[in-house]
Amino acid sequence: MPFGHLANRQLQCCHYAHLQKVRNTRAVESVGRTLMAPGAVINTAVLIDFSLQVCRWGGRTGSRVFWRIRKTPAPMLVVSFTQAIAALKKTPPALLAAKTSLGPISGLGAFSYSSKHLRMLAPEISPVLDGIIDHYLVTKSPRYARSAIDQRFLGYADFCQAKALELTAKRVTLGDFLPSADGGTLMTTSISAHCKWNAADVDMACFAWLQGWYAGGGATSTISGQTPTTPRPAQIEPNAEGKRTLDIPNTTRRPTIFLAQDHKRDTAVTIKEACGRRWNNAWICRSHGSLDFKNGGAKGTTRHLISEILTQGVDVTQDPDWEPSHDGKTCHHEGSDYQGRLNTGTVEDAVRYLKRFFIVQACPKNETETQAWIDAL
Repeated sequence: MPFGHLANRQLQCCHYAHLQKVRNTRAVESVGRTLMAPGAVINTAVLIDFSLQVCRWGGRTGSRVFWRIRKTPAPMLVVSFTQAIAALKKTPPALLAAKTSLGPISGLGAFSYSSKHLRMLAPEISPVLDGIIDHYLVTKSPRYARSAIDQRFLGYADFCQAKALELTAKRVTLGDFLPSADGGTLMTTSISAHCKWNAADVDMACFAWLQGWYAGGGATSTISGQTPTTPRPAQIEPNAEGKRTLDIPNTTRRPTIFLAQDHKRDTAVTIKEACGRRWNNAWICRSHGSLDFKNGGAKGTTRHLISEILTQGVDVTQDPDWEPSHDGKTCHHEGSDYQGRLNTGTVEDAVRYLKRFFIVQACPKNETETQAWIDAL
């Protein structure tokens, strides 16, 4: 496991740092615990409030994901969460089935935010598989790189659960109960409640280590005096602020795509094979930056951008922020023949992603995404 080299003291220090950085973690866990309790009331209002808190906890992209969750029909929302909670209560818990149950909810088809919801419902067993964790796994471990994303999620969950049992058995004090994390010796405790680690605690520590959230909030570890290096992944790599950063590959044979304005100018950026064509190959939502790709053979198109990206070694559909379309429509429930979407966060991030694989040109009538704007990204 790529995180197996972290010493227990490192995990303890990083766990403390995460709690200091994201101070509402335990409060959101408490809401999730209420939903998991026997006889809990599960209705639309309760679930919307829970998702709002999870999305706020999730950071910069949370507001865009929540905007989509709240547009989900109430019956679907209740049924999906009810099924997910039932799967988590099984013996043994069915983590993957729980994630699948959340899939019909707009915004939760991708692993990033569906796993955040599972983590708050069942922190004992569920970590978060977002882009930062996943890209570290696939670049550090050939086994993970060869695995489908659902297997990577289960493998990472197994690691976090096993490490939590180890830390608990060794009575390692949780970050909640440390006076500080100054990089000294490992702290242990005889108080059982102060050393009861769970999978989500281990995940928090691993995430904080990757982000450089150490004692004092610096980018350099106060444990080892070294900054952890996250290798450049084959796919998208979010930086410390969650923005996706990508280098343009050294190739002169990248295909060309064109950015045009949708007929509803404020709604979307359309991606076409050529300017002036009616049909588009993909679509970027202006309101929350999702990048919707069309199926191969979609009406009026001769290109399948997902396949073109795959020829360059990246499978978009295996990204933690990928969400399949359940009705063939965009995130606004418009259009047809859409395969799914990548939740990039902003129009800028979506175009940066496309520039990784394509020569991106502005159509002459596009007054917003001009060529100068594209080249500056």
